[in-house]
Amino acid sequence: MSDESLFREVDEEVRQEQYKKLWDRYGNYFIALCLAVVASVAGAKGYQYYQKTQSEAAAVVYFDGMKKAAEGKPDDALKALAGVDHPGFRQLARMQEAIVLSEQGKTKEAVAAFDAVDDELRGLAADLNARDAQPNYLSAFRKNSRWFRSIFRRHPAGWGRRPMI
Repeated sequence: MSDESLFREVDEEVRQEQYKKLWDRYGNYFIALCLAVVASVAGAKGYQYYQKTQSEAAAVVYFDGMKKAAEGKPDDALKALAGVDHPGFRQLARMQEAIVLSEQGKTKEAVAAFDAVDDELRGLAADLNARDAQPNYLSAFRKNSRWFRSIFRRHPAGWGRRPMI
C-alpha cells in the first residue's frame, strides 16, 4: 500500500467522522425542518381543496336556484338562493333574488334587495380604496428628495449617466 492511498483512506475516515458529528449535532433539526416544510405544503393544499369544495357546493346551490327560477318556481328559487353562503356567489344570489322578486311583481322588496347588494358592494369598494390610500413612502421620497430631483434636473428624460464633474 502506498503512502498516497493510506492518506486518502485516512482522509475519508476523518471526513466520515466529521459528517457523522455534523449529522449527530444537526440531524434532528434537519428532519424537523423537512417535516415542517411537508406539513406546511400539506396544510396549504388542504386549505385549497377546502376552498374549492366550498365553492363547488355554493355553485351547485346557486345554479339549482337559477334552474328553479327558470322553471317558474319562484318560492323554491328564493329558498335555494337564500341558502348560498359563499362570498363570491352570495352577491350573485342576492341579485338573482331581487330579479325573481321583481318578476313576481314585488317591486318594493326587489328594490330593497338591490339596495342591499349595492350597499354591500359599495362597502367592499370603500375597503379597497382605503387600502389603496395607505401612505406610499416611495412617492414621498421621490417628492422630497434632493438627490432624486437633481437626477431629473440634469437629465429631463429620466435616469441616465451623471455628467462627470
